[in-house]
Amino acid sequence: STLPTISNGLDLEMPTGRYLNDSTIMPLLKSGKVSESTIDDKVESILNTEYRLGLLPELKHPQKLTDSLINAPETRTVALQTAREAIVLLKNEHNQLPIDQSKVKSIAVIGPNAAFARAVGGGSAEVHPVFTVSPLEALRNELKGKVAINYAPGILFDYPQPVEASYLYQPDGNTPGLKAEFFNGRDFSGKAVVETAGQIDYRQGSAEQTPIMGFPDTKSPFSIRWTGKILAPSSGNYVFALRSAAPAAFYLNGKEVIDVQHRYGRYEVQLTGGEKYDIEVDYHGRGYDPDNGHGLSVSLDWKQPNNANIQNAVRAAAKSDLAIVFAGTSDRFESEGRDRESLELPDNQNELIKQVARANKHTVVVLTTGAPVTVDKWINNVPAVLESWFDGEEIGNAITDVLLGNYNPSGKLPITFPQSWEQEPPSIRDYTTHDSVESYSEGIFVGYRYFDTYNVKPQFPFGYGLSYTTFSFKDLKVTNNSNAENKEVNLSFVIKNTGSRKGAEVAQVYIHEVNPKLKRPEKELKSFVRVELNPGESQTVNIKLDGDAFHYYNPDLKKWVIDESDFDILVGNSSRDIKLTGKVKL
Repeated sequence: STLPTISNGLDLEMPTGRYLNDSTIMPLLKSGKVSESTIDDKVESILNTEYRLGLLPELKHPQKLTDSLINAPETRTVALQTAREAIVLLKNEHNQLPIDQSKVKSIAVIGPNAAFARAVGGGSAEVHPVFTVSPLEALRNELKGKVAINYAPGILFDYPQPVEASYLYQPDGNTPGLKAEFFNGRDFSGKAVVETAGQIDYRQGSAEQTPIMGFPDTKSPFSIRWTGKILAPSSGNYVFALRSAAPAAFYLNGKEVIDVQHRYGRYEVQLTGGEKYDIEVDYHGRGYDPDNGHGLSVSLDWKQPNNANIQNAVRAAAKSDLAIVFAGTSDRFESEGRDRESLELPDNQNELIKQVARANKHTVVVLTTGAPVTVDKWINNVPAVLESWFDGEEIGNAITDVLLGNYNPSGKLPITFPQSWEQEPPSIRDYTTHDSVESYSEGIFVGYRYFDTYNVKPQFPFGYGLSYTTFSFKDLKVTNNSNAENKEVNLSFVIKNTGSRKGAEVAQVYIHEVNPKLKRPEKELKSFVRVELNPGESQTVNIKLDGDAFHYYNPDLKKWVIDESDFDILVGNSSRDIKLTGKVKL
């Protein structure tokens, strides 16, 4: 809607101005239903944000947001640390991890997510980095000359995927990234704005999107030319695909092999592993189309040779000291516009993991997913499992740091991993496209609240995550400072690193109402804190809980209430591993 939207605080409609535009707002201004001051407030809010980000070139700003800042060393450092902290260690029998480089001299690197950096999810989660690092590339860089890497994917997802930055070079053949030239006008005339592009992958275009910050805009007709070289990682038959919302062409070694006016074109060719080939992509942007949006929408994809098979992976695992299977999903399987059809790993990955684990008892599985997957078919046959999520541009380096012990994992699950699909609530299993509109039958028993309340044992519970060190919890003290007007309960307890490595633990505080007047979940998370400790170090943790931690919405009274009741205070490191308990009466 237009008037209700303007009147209730929204400053900016994205990705296009379907309801907030000249033709819809001007009549409201002229009729007096919307005041100019309301529009001024929205414009001011947007400009303030752009100013803070340094996006107003006419204003001298100390921190102008440029491509160099986006790809600056300090920015990459933050991306790497964030990626490390997100990784969850799900299993680690016999201290399989971290990898002991004094004993492991060969590693089989396997799986569809080994040579690809699954940095982002699909749809609106697609914020593409300038450069990415795949796990295979990161392991090779870190272990070069020390440990032999035997790469055999076993399975490759059966669809073209955007060509990764790690295979693209400037025209000199040595400098990473493609040369990107941006022209005003559709015929490549005039002076170009020249930048470096990590990938040609712009599938989430909009009127204001600019792939490189130096390029002025994509509202008017424009043209872009990417040039450089592409490295073929192995010999065989490659399928190139060019997806474009405007006329575009792809050249390989100076020959035009794909010409598309709109949508999609493909080309198959034999390439030799280790060789670099000249490439060029020309894009004739129409500019912003108010009916279709997308000022820029183009991607250069490829499907690598179909020489991956499970037996090759099994042979690589059998001759290696250790096997790592990089399994999971990708942006094509997980997007905000649809649900996955199954909790199973796609494309026969369960069978791949089972056969690799039979060939090598030291098999580590690294899952890269955006949501839970079932692991029951192989979890008992592998000693170690990591969940990396879609971990951003530094995904490969972050995973490698955890595998090699350069970083001690400390991530915790923000979701529950069920043992099987049948464990999910009936409302989930019986879901139809109408359920979310006509009913929401889980009620308040969503996620861990369902599993804990109905005593369903999951594969991995909410809040769960292991470490390369160990921690102890002790000395819980509960102080009730509440009065009739305000509720305040103060907690303190001691966490100690009882292991031999520096690490971080996430203490979680759950609340259980002993005799609620209405049915409530068995326990609910109300606070958490991450504590980083050296070996042998202790820290006292202090947490304050206010009324929000104890209240609930009573639909009969139509308000939030706190019962005069006893509450259990539960402190642990997951929803199913409670270390300390206390009580308070409100």
